[in-house]
Amino acid sequence: MRCANAGKAYFFDYQYFYNFLENNYFETKLLLAKKEDVITAGAIFTIPNRVMQYYLAGTYQDYIKETPMKLILDKARLLGNELGLSF
Repeated sequence: MRCANAGKAYFFDYQYFYNFLENNYFETKLLLAKKEDVITAGAIFTIPNRVMQYYLAGTYQDYIKETPMKLILDKARLLGNELGLSF
């Protein structure tokens, strides 16, 4: 978000993420890409009513050129198929 010069409203604290991932209204999935022991990218997906939605994601700046988010999006596609989601 710093690279995009985002406003303060886009910087969430740990409690926000904990509450979002542990909500009682819809299922969530946190997918991470790792290289050796370093988390290079991560994304949160929501699953309301058999629909997987891409909610929020980020890539560690040092790994931008390696595009680890592509791996996460492919895994999300496979996961959606495994779960029998409609969309």
